[in-house]
Amino acid sequence: MASRPKTIGRTLPDAAERLYRYAASIRAVEEGEVNQFTACLEALAKVAAALDAPLAIVGGLAAIHHGARVTTLDVDVAAGKGQLRRLLEEAPRHGFALKAASERGWHRFVFRHGSGDVDLHIVPEGENSPRDPPHAPPNPSPQDLGVTRGLAYAEFAPWVAMKIVAGREKDRYHLIEALKGSDQTKVAAAVVKLRGMHPSYLREFERLLRAAEEEKQDRW
Repeated sequence: MASRPKTIGRTLPDAAERLYRYAASIRAVEEGEVNQFTACLEALAKVAAALDAPLAIVGGLAAIHHGARVTTLDVDVAAGKGQLRRLLEEAPRHGFALKAASERGWHRFVFRHGSGDVDLHIVPEGENSPRDPPHAPPNPSPQDLGVTRGLAYAEFAPWVAMKIVAGREKDRYHLIEALKGSDQTKVAAAVVKLRGMHPSYLREFERLLRAAEEEKQDRW
């Protein structure tokens, strides 16, 4: 594992130090480094055990898990409808401080750690973002994402669908990066998943797949 860049005296961290901190998510997922992200995930696993319900890791950490070389500063977790209120009680018992509670379940917490704080965003089953078009499906449950027990990463195909529906620039970037290393089996599973949704989502996936192929060909 690469050594940590040093800071000079008491000055603010330089660019190398900031990049090192930003890459903590990659080191946690790909290298198993013990840092704020691994500690956060361990605490979340305890929350899932206390709830006796699955929690699915989505967002940037799932992108890294699925092969994207991206960084993230937070953790996004999909939770079932029946767990949204209970999360407000259980999460603080395992090191998460509540930042904002939402009547619709979009709760936000922060996990305090010596290496840096990690924000936790709850993605509630059955809800839609205000920016979603009328044809957008509601947020999936952990089971819909392939997680039936404990804390685990969302499976590739439903994660792709979730990212396509979200439709933010960051989501498109994460998908392109993940698709660069995806095999035909994963791509086919994503296509099957998207065929059951609004046609615009499959068209967008095909566009992103072409972009990923073009970027791979442009590499020297």
